[in-house]
Amino acid sequence: MKILPVAKNQKNWYNKLHRLIQILPLNDIERYLPMIEDFSISQKNNLYSDNFKYLVENQNTQNVLNKYFNEINDDVINKLLYLDLNTYLPDDLMTKVDIASMAISLEVRAPLMDHKLVEFISKIPSKYKLKGLTTKYIFKETFKDLLPKELITRKKMGFVVPVSNWFRNDLKLYIKKLLTSNRFKERNLFKQTEVEKMLYEHINGKAEHSYRLWSLMCLELWFNNYID
Repeated sequence: MKILPVAKNQKNWYNKLHRLIQILPLNDIERYLPMIEDFSISQKNNLYSDNFKYLVENQNTQNVLNKYFNEINDDVINKLLYLDLNTYLPDDLMTKVDIASMAISLEVRAPLMDHKLVEFISKIPSKYKLKGLTTKYIFKETFKDLLPKELITRKKMGFVVPVSNWFRNDLKLYIKKLLTSNRFKERNLFKQTEVEKMLYEHINGKAEHSYRLWSLMCLELWFNNYID
């Protein structure tokens, strides 16, 4: 890991390579968390204040994932799909769609979330869902005669927000002011030296901390709006 260059951009193949090396020695469920987390266990230990560590000492993310992973008796792929269906989908993806759409009074429908379709797909063996390195195999085969080939074969395109660039330019002063304010410091949730280290490294292009800073920003704004 130490011989690899430090990832300095939000979308960088180094990030994927770092994570791949990190998860290779782990088992199936243990590989899942590093793929979706913004803060690793070691990063949390370095960032959390002693007070905050005490408050969350029994809140183990891995335990939450294990609960759903072990709730059904199936192969690894279907168990992970079930895990996503109960965590990542409702608590992240669908939440963001609801917030963004309702903010402009747009009614959104997700046809692939129809419960009858979901129930049917859940019964299909995993070997038909993933063919080699081809993801969404059934979906692509179903619509290959209805959609343009370039649409079926193109790489996955996520809805990535340029947070990394924002924090180095347009929102640089904003994020620095927010995460170095007296109110932020007085909460005593995080070690200020670690927070300011992340700010310095990211803003100066020495490391990629955009999603970590985004998480801290959202938490502080929540405190400002609903607690203070």
